[in-house]
Formats: sequence, structure tokens, C-alpha cells
Amino acid sequence: MASTSEPELVLVDPDGDLILKVGNEPSIVEENENKPQDSDVDSEIARQKVKENRKPRFLRIRVCSKFMTMSSPVFKAMLNGSFREGQLPLSPIEPPTLELPEDEPKPMVELCKIFHHKWDTDLDTDLKVFPSCVLPTAVAADKYGCTAIVRSWFHHQFLKRSARARKGSALSLAQFVSIAYILDDVEAFYFFSLQASKRWCLNGKENNAFISELSHNHVPSKIHELLERIAKAQLRETMTCCQKVIEELFTAEEGSSASSTIHSYIGAKASDAEVPKVCIGQAYRTAQFIQALIMFDLWPPLGDVQQLQSLEDAIEVVQEIGKTHVNDKPSQCQAEYCDSCAMDWGLVIGDRFKKFENGLHGLCLVCLKKGKELPASKITTKCIEHNHGFTSNWAAISDWDGKYQPKQKW
Repeated sequence: MASTSEPELVLVDPDGDLILKVGNEPSIVEENENKPQDSDVDSEIARQKVKENRKPRFLRIRVCSKFMTMSSPVFKAMLNGSFREGQLPLSPIEPPTLELPEDEPKPMVELCKIFHHKWDTDLDTDLKVFPSCVLPTAVAADKYGCTAIVRSWFHHQFLKRSARARKGSALSLAQFVSIAYILDDVEAFYFFSLQASKRWCLNGKENNAFISELSHNHVPSKIHELLERIAKAQLRETMTCCQKVIEELFTAEEGSSASSTIHSYIGAKASDAEVPKVCIGQAYRTAQFIQALIMFDLWPPLGDVQQLQSLEDAIEVVQEIGKTHVNDKPSQCQAEYCDSCAMDWGLVIGDRFKKFENGLHGLCLVCLKKGKELPASKITTKCIEHNHGFTSNWAAISDWDGKYQPKQKW
């Protein structure tokens, strides 16, 4: 025997010619089973049951069939085709009911609002948590073949909440990656996968929440495997960048003749090499820089990194070293003019790593979805063909710098 309670009617279009009945109406037996018993009123199970009961099991949504068929090829096939639903007598006076028992009520309400261009309305009060509240709507959009329309809505919602989103956890970042994947949003996926690779924890256990959320959202496991590969490869690039910084900073002292800048010549089978002189006055700062890098496992060889949490952490550490640990003022060398002595080392290190960070990249969704056609080495390489300029565009519209608090862990 079905419950006699009348399902709530949501007026997405008050003059609509169709009513969608979404979800399953619970039976009296189900309602009684879900009611907390006296014996467990204070238990966690009881509280969970109360929370679940607050969610509507089914809703009626009044909509305009024209908007539904224009926005979704699935609804177009249902309402305009030879199916039973196509024979419904659509009318704004007595709108017929189309039952969708397998869909979730709240996400379908949001989807209908999107179809009817009602973006400016806030997400339903029961869907406060962003971005988890967007996931079910993304799944519904994928089911009804309207991901292109919902992508713009997702961008709108993210832009409104960007200041809060940038403080997100591993869970929220995994949800962003999942949403972008489900909506086939190439730009967003590139941006969020970049943030994920930068935050990928070098201690593998810290990534469990991120991996679990991706798996829960039916995102292919190879995504987190690729992110791990990118993070480790880019950490090695961080070390290479540190060496290039020293090469740039530890320049030879300038004398009156070119020969005075050469320390020695070394012959090899392939070619001869000129070994330049180094600045005696700045040797101390160079040693201090290298020592600080060694303390954070940022000097070769790359072993088990213990002092750093992520690639993002490594970049911040090097920039901090540049600001505070290499600005001692040793005596100037005896050269008339020395580039190394004249340089602002902190500024040089900061600029070098800013360029390095700007050169980092995310995953290309187009290449990723080609499946076995492309090897992992190709997917983990920066894709210029499909992703040119995406990172800067999303960073600009979102005002999300992707930073996390130093003591915050995934």
C-alpha cells in the first residue's frame, strides 16, 4: 500500500505543460523501517536515519516541455518520438505527468532550472556543500545528454564560490576533478588536475581520501595513477630547476679580458669544455642555498622525500629559502664588477620558480579519453594541441590560486 502523502510540487515553470514525477514514493513499510526506534534515539544510526528522511524521496516538477526537448536529446526522443511518453497530451491547463522513478529529485530540480535559464537562483538549501552538491546534477546531465549546457552552469557556480573553493580539501578537489570528467569539461579538468598534481602527497597514505572519492564517483583509476606520475616527474624537475638557479647565480667575475673568466679547459671525447671561474665572494651563499635544499631533500639524488608534503610544498620551500636564507651579505669579491655580487638572489630564485610553476600542466581530457590509443607517457606530457592557455584562463576567472595552508594536510 502506497503512502497517501502528496509529493511536493516545484514550479520551475508555473505555466508549464508537463509535470515530472521524480523518484520513488516510499511504501508505509519503508517509512516505518526508517523511523528511529525509542531504543536508539541518541545513537548515530538514529541521527543518520533522521538526516536521510529529510531528503525528499520524490518530487513533482512543473516544466515547459519545449525547454526540456531543446536542452536534452534524451527528453526530445522521449517526448517527440514513438515512445509511450511521446503520446502524452501536453497542456498548460492540465499538464500530464511523466514518471522518472530512477532519478534523484533534487538534482533533477537543478537540471530543470538550468534548462529554463534560472542560473541566478542559489542552489537548493539542502545542497549547501559545494562542490559535492554539483556532483549529482553532473551525473543527471550525463544521463540526459546535456553536459555542454551544464558546463556553463558549473562555471557560474564555481565563480560565485571561488574564494571559498580555494581552501578546499582533498575531498573537494577530487569532486572538482570528477565533475569536470563527467561533464567532459576539458578546460576545468586540465585546471583541477593541475591543482591535484601539485597537491599530490609524497606520503602515499595521505592520498587515500582523494583516491577513494574518485573511485566513488566512478572516475577511472588511471587518473590518480597519472597524477602521481606527473607529481613525481615535476618534483624531479624542481631539483633540475634548483641546479639551473645556481648556474645562473654563481656566474664568473668580470675582468678586463675574456680569458680572466675562464678557470680551465677540460677535454672530452665529444668536445672540449671551458670551465668558468666562480665568484669567491658568493661561494658562502651558494653553499648555504645548497645546504637548505639538502635539508628538504631537494638536492640530488632523489630518494624517499621525508621533509616535503607535495610538489606545491617544494616550490614554496625553495621560494622561502630564496627570501630568507641566501640574503646574507658576505664581502664583495675583488673583481671590478661581478654579476653574482650585484644580483638580488632572492628575486632571481623567486622569478625562476614563478616561471617554473607557470610551466606546470594538468591532464588533457581529450587525450585521456582516447583510452588505449595513447600511452601514459603521452598523456602525462603537456598537451599544446588541446589545452593552450587553459590554466591561466581558469585561474583568472576563478581567483583561485590553488594554495593551501602549510599545516593543512589532505
